[in-house]
Amino acid sequence: MTILDQSGIDQIATTMPLDRPPVPPQLADVPVEDIDMLWPHLEPLLEEATATSRGKETAFDVRRSLMARDCQLWVWWEGGEVKLLAVTEIVRHPRKTVGRIKICVGKPHSVSRENIIECVGIIEAWAREQGATGMENISRDGWERVLRTIGYERTHVFLEKELH
Repeated sequence: MTILDQSGIDQIATTMPLDRPPVPPQLADVPVEDIDMLWPHLEPLLEEATATSRGKETAFDVRRSLMARDCQLWVWWEGGEVKLLAVTEIVRHPRKTVGRIKICVGKPHSVSRENIIECVGIIEAWAREQGATGMENISRDGWERVLRTIGYERTHVFLEKELH
């Protein structure tokens, strides 16, 4: 399990357990015990991500899901700040279990396309460890260009409408 303290927060990735897949130096899955300490760094990015959810959830709701262990938090920490964060979950459909990248948000141009692809690979390895045989990603159009290069394909168009 990753252990973080105030003095060692920049070492977030170097404390990964040995039985996990190899990770880039700044990517780590964040244990529930460390979410409160990191919250001031996470909340602004989660507020940005949930602002486009059309009222489905707020950063507080995501935090509650993380604390309940319904979702997993991943961060790319570099230079004393969170450059990118992802929230994932395991979804058990009647006939298939999949990993879902529910949220992925970061500071513009702070993580390269290659690093994002590496991070997705690490998340996929984690999902396999959880018994997933596929991945889902609900995202904006721009993610399609990146993820298509590693085998993702558009299978649906997601449309929404507010009912008044």
